[in-house]
Amino acid sequence: RFFTKLGWQALLIDANPEFSKLLTNYYQDNNEVTVVKTLISTNDGVAKYLAMEEGTHSGISDDGVETKSERLSTLLKRLKLQDKKIGILSIDAEGFDNEILKSVLADKIYPEIIIIEANSKADREEVISILSSKYELIGETGRGFRQGQVGMFASKVVSKALHINLFEGVNTIWKLKN
Repeated sequence: RFFTKLGWQALLIDANPEFSKLLTNYYQDNNEVTVVKTLISTNDGVAKYLAMEEGTHSGISDDGVETKSERLSTLLKRLKLQDKKIGILSIDAEGFDNEILKSVLADKIYPEIIIIEANSKADREEVISILSSKYELIGETGRGFRQGQVGMFASKVVSKALHINLFEGVNTIWKLKN
């Protein structure tokens, strides 16, 4: 609600049917918020998604059920948002973060700020190798820093945000170089 109070529009993305339903019910009277139940992935089609109970990690799993999946660029085109500038992209895809990040950049989507989970030294090094040519590291959050489980695409003139399923974890924060 913080972003919509600023006059931003929000796109909330979650593949978990329970979370999507909760978000839809919570924002049902807010025309500035759109909830989309889809799995952001590196390709368009179907992926096996395992939805866990609240407080546990959901994600792509061989034990999951087939779920519609799509690239972020495909979702933005489908919603006619492909020309909107994204101010903040926050990714927490339960171990699939770096693959999502690579697909976003391959589709030439360059948000002003990227927040991405990097819970291990190897994850952090990979994020650095992916982002350091176009982005500078401006901050990190430690384990236990709670942002919420929302996805947002804001379309205000100065700042926009897209936030994909951010949970607790160690997050690195990157700013697009001028």
